[in-house]
Amino acid sequence: MKALGVGHYAALLGLALVLATASPAAASTRKAAEESLTCQCGCGLTVHTCNHLQCSFAVPVREDIAKSLSAGQTTEEILDRYVQEYGEKVLSAPTTSGFNILAWWGPYIALGCGCAALLLAFRRWRHIAGDTPLAASTAAEPKSLNTQDRDRLARELEDLDA
Repeated sequence: MKALGVGHYAALLGLALVLATASPAAASTRKAAEESLTCQCGCGLTVHTCNHLQCSFAVPVREDIAKSLSAGQTTEEILDRYVQEYGEKVLSAPTTSGFNILAWWGPYIALGCGCAALLLAFRRWRHIAGDTPLAASTAAEPKSLNTQDRDRLARELEDLDA
């Protein structure tokens, strides 16, 4: 067996470095593309996380994504192709344009409006409670109580005691 020279070792080391550094980038691009598509088999998962072994949608799509990426297509081109074929329902997240922007900002807008409504209600309740304090309204004696009313009140109180 012939020994490899220093040049051969350097070439092998260079090839190993290229493969080691290129593989994670390609894998992350592939994973990003698979995570961007929802599996259409009914599981509700993404193509990357679909756990059906022989899924009729996820398995071929994974293979197609791998072939398309190796052929030089970008993730956006692949996703556009699937959107044209299946519609926007195939995307795992709504787009950030048009009416779909409401899906992104709607919850925050609703939360802000709810907080503002609660703040206004609390201020109004506090203002109403500040105008008529409970202790003053129940313990105060009527100011204009004439003798007839006092006599009637005394009789009614005696009838209650009896």
